[in-house]
Amino acid sequence: MKLKRTASFLITILLGACMAPYAVYSEELSAGDELEEFWAADYDILSAGDAEGESQGTLLTDSSDTSDYWAGSDGPYIQAKENSLFHVSVVIPENRELSVYIDDGNIVVVKGKEHYESDTGGEYVTKLTLKALKAGTTFLHVYDGKNEVWTYEISVAVPSEREPRIANINDTTVSGISDLVLKPGTYYPITVHGAGTENHDPVEGDTRWVPLYWKEESGTDLRINWRFGTVDGLNEESRIPILIYLQEQQYDEVTGDWEATGSVGNITAVVTTSAWYDPYKVDQPTLIAAYNGAKGIGIKFYKEEGALEYLIYRKYSGVWSYVCSVKANDPGLQFSGETIMYTDTSVAAEYGKGYIYSVAAKREEYITTYDTKGAAIYRLTPPALTKITNSEAGTAVVAWNGVFGNTETNGAYDLQYAEYKDGKTGEFRSVTALPGYGYQTLSTAVSGLTKGSRYVFRIRCSKTNKDRGTYYSEYSRWLSVTINK
Repeated sequence: MKLKRTASFLITILLGACMAPYAVYSEELSAGDELEEFWAADYDILSAGDAEGESQGTLLTDSSDTSDYWAGSDGPYIQAKENSLFHVSVVIPENRELSVYIDDGNIVVVKGKEHYESDTGGEYVTKLTLKALKAGTTFLHVYDGKNEVWTYEISVAVPSEREPRIANINDTTVSGISDLVLKPGTYYPITVHGAGTENHDPVEGDTRWVPLYWKEESGTDLRINWRFGTVDGLNEESRIPILIYLQEQQYDEVTGDWEATGSVGNITAVVTTSAWYDPYKVDQPTLIAAYNGAKGIGIKFYKEEGALEYLIYRKYSGVWSYVCSVKANDPGLQFSGETIMYTDTSVAAEYGKGYIYSVAAKREEYITTYDTKGAAIYRLTPPALTKITNSEAGTAVVAWNGVFGNTETNGAYDLQYAEYKDGKTGEFRSVTALPGYGYQTLSTAVSGLTKGSRYVFRIRCSKTNKDRGTYYSEYSRWLSVTINK
């Protein structure tokens, strides 16, 4: 059996945590020494193998079987039980005298200087029976005089006493996919921590899951670039399920590597996106209410940041129509803090009709949608105060003209009064228990007024819709009276 004498080889032994006395082996080997009887031992070998390539050493699996395992560039390996025995063979050229020793006690020689003439003749093979004791790396050195000609590296590993950890694919975590702001051409890395990949001290049989590729749940393209984004961007809040595929791997203590098991599984994760600011985009305005005014129907809404124009829409008899566009800084608009009020004067005389209003915002070429529920209103004719008299002590009798469209049971009048003093109007109070409705002159007595005080009165009518609520006309012009009795 010829051995290559220039390179070292690796023997990996798997063993239990066995302690033994420290030992160092050193012996002179001479060509032609008498062959001793081969020592029969129970080697208790679990597995052995070789790698492809040019031979560098020989392992014998037991005392009765001389099967050879040739080591290539990756080195031979052997997997044995606790305190197992094994052989290392060293070729000694004819007429050469070599020495061999082991430099620590991780492996001890339990029998040495067993050698015989090789089958090809001219060389002798010396067998060393070794025993693995503890973890570590041992170097078996072979010297020719003072020159080292071979070095055998023997790596000893100690197996863990714990049971293998079988990773659950569902323990995989995914990060970097929440609240993404997907502007055009922006991509975000997807970070996948496969189940079991945090295991930095693996033992034989441990498993883990390693990411392979992913795809959108609704798509077909498998992707190996771990990032999420789009060329055009996505300017909205959304939830996008993705499937992440992972390869199961199992740890092999003999090779010290994680090996694929052939099992591939997947988990589902959800990418969430947020809307992002576009300098040319503006949000849809929020409606507050529609109301009757002296010059028409008013619509009240909140102003939108960045809006340059507002587009007014009106619905009548079930049909929406565009009314007009008004600049955001138009002097015809009324502003109160964040509130804008616009009056549709085109319906000023359309009393008795019901409308629904809505509004959209525009910036550059971008136009929002409008709320199709809208703000509803009836165009109601305001009643007119006709006369106020003080004929009884602390009492004023107020008369007004009834209006068309308030003869139904869901119509009403709202008469209000307030004290007027030193050029200022106090808080208005509503009069309850008003008389019936109709297109005629109506009146009511308001008592509890203070003698010597002046009061102002105003009135409006209302109409109630069971789905939309109560709508009011604008107020009438004020009339005043001084209580002299």
